Amino acid sequence: MSEHDRAAMIRLVELYQSRSVPYQEGTMTSSNKMLNSNLVSNIEHDYPAGLQSLIGRCRLQTHTTFILVDPGGVIRLHTDRPGNRRNTVLSIPLRPVHDYPPTYFEFEEHGQKIELEAKFENGYPCLLNTRMPHWLVNTSSMTRINFQLAFVEPFDQVYTLADSGELFAPVDKLVKSPLSNRGA
Repeated sequence: MSEHDRAAMIRLVELYQSRSVPYQEGTMTSSNKMLNSNLVSNIEHDYPAGLQSLIGRCRLQTHTTFILVDPGGVIRLHTDRPGNRRNTVLSIPLRPVHDYPPTYFEFEEHGQKIELEAKFENGYPCLLNTRMPHWLVNTSSMTRINFQLAFVEPFDQVYTLADSGELFAPVDKLVKSPLSNRGA
């Protein structure tokens, strides 16, 4: 994501906050909030053009969510429910830009507890298997904000498409999205 689009997404979150848009309070902790397309009608029309293009080129059906975690906030260890259309998430860090707090995954293998860390190095997105137990602590002094593309498909299927470069259609094969007509 370009710095321009990242800044535009943060401004969008701030705009919706200033309008007192209804957030879905996080169920894992009181310090996280979700702003998603199910709660705010037509929020996608306010997305920057680059992000609209990315969503339009996605070969799988997706829905979008912003996750906000206050400084010092904790999202307790949990597994996303099967019916919530979030089996796999492409998590795109927006703020902070540097030292973005990681997401941790815990599971047992052969009787041993294993902990893995999704580090979001250099501000790059991470593909997360939300059907595995995961948690985080916002160690930053600012609200941790990420933008998520959520998929119903299992992690292995989305990963295979992403790894082969097939998750998103190339720009030269882009079908015009109805979102691209905003403001016209």
